[in-house]
Amino acid sequence: MADVGSQRGAHPIVVSPELQQVLREYTKAVMRDRPEDVLSYSRDWFIEKTHEQRIGEYELPESNSDKYNALSGELKRKIAVSFKRYDVNCDRAINSLELRQLLRGAGKLFGFENEVWDFPCGSPLA
Repeated sequence: MADVGSQRGAHPIVVSPELQQVLREYTKAVMRDRPEDVLSYSRDWFIEKTHEQRIGEYELPESNSDKYNALSGELKRKIAVSFKRYDVNCDRAINSLELRQLLRGAGKLFGFENEVWDFPCGSPLA
């Protein structure tokens, strides 16, 4: 563990190897991307890091879909990552709240990020 300098009367700050690694990755990203709004960038960077960690922590069961199994390995990997990104509670299913987030995310891809997503009363997505 690194001991980051100490001043008279101050206690040394001990930084764990895990935190050192995260801070190193974060610093490189900030220096590479040079964001105008560092706070918003930082929030988004750490949220993405959290998603990456969560996504990597569980595996999806094998599919019995012939169409899915006929896809290339790379396409299957992309589908799995996308699925896991929205399966926030890691229950291997997309519930109505997660589906709503998925639709909002897909809408942003097509320029609908400022659109209001109102679902009719009684709709499973409401």
